Amino acid sequence: MVDLGGLGLPKSQEETWGKYEEEIRRNYRALFGSPMGREVLGDILAMCHFPGAIPSPRFDLMGEADVGQYNVGLEIAEKAGILEEMNNLLGLLRGP
Repeated sequence: MVDLGGLGLPKSQEETWGKYEEEIRRNYRALFGSPMGREVLGDILAMCHFPGAIPSPRFDLMGEADVGQYNVGLEIAEKAGILEEMNNLLGLLRGP
């Protein structure tokens, strides 16, 4: 969840934003959880150059459009639960 503490929002607005974030994540997971949804998600992420290698290990050498596309893919993957799945898989591959 986004940390809104530095924005000076009243507690009620922070709580509202937190509820929205939780709901939108559930919606992303429901939408992209089906086989068809996974196929569409894969296509969207491929257009965003994700999860492939970032075009350059140095963001300063990348075009702004490349960085923007990758960041959009990263955000979608995170909300859809893909990053969590990738981290779990990496944990299994690394072993105890």
